[in-house]
Amino acid sequence: CRWKVGLRLSAAELKDIDVVPMLLTWMDQLRLNKSHRGQIFLIFTELFNNAVDHGILKLDSELKNMSEGFEKYFEQRHQRLVTLQQGIVEIEFERFRHRNSEMLRIHIKDSGHGFDYNNYISRDITAPGTRFSGRGLALVKNLCSMVEYASNGSEVSVYYTLS
Repeated sequence: CRWKVGLRLSAAELKDIDVVPMLLTWMDQLRLNKSHRGQIFLIFTELFNNAVDHGILKLDSELKNMSEGFEKYFEQRHQRLVTLQQGIVEIEFERFRHRNSEMLRIHIKDSGHGFDYNNYISRDITAPGTRFSGRGLALVKNLCSMVEYASNGSEVSVYYTLS
């Protein structure tokens, strides 16, 4: 079973469409192994939210480490999303066979300026006192067989082994 599907979302769609549940409902129709659903959900959600929050809305994750930081972070996210005028996120899912394994590639590209991804993906998320920012990317790295960044961090491809 090999397929590829893509989606390109402008600012208007990013404001109006709840993309994560929409794509997961679509993936259910493809009859992917249920045991992988939770991990794929986590990977996609993290990458998509990073593209929107940091690439498009230019939110600072360090805010989450402050007192009442999550509340402030999500308040800023809501305000910036409501007033969003421009920005694009492109999403591509591809299922393919590589050697003896079925693979799922998730590719996400945003129109933002990128970020210092090496700083985040190298973090030990189990270390005592680990801060909140960057934990999701480290988790994605642990769940995927490979993570590749391009365009100063505004583009990422991850490879997840299905079998």
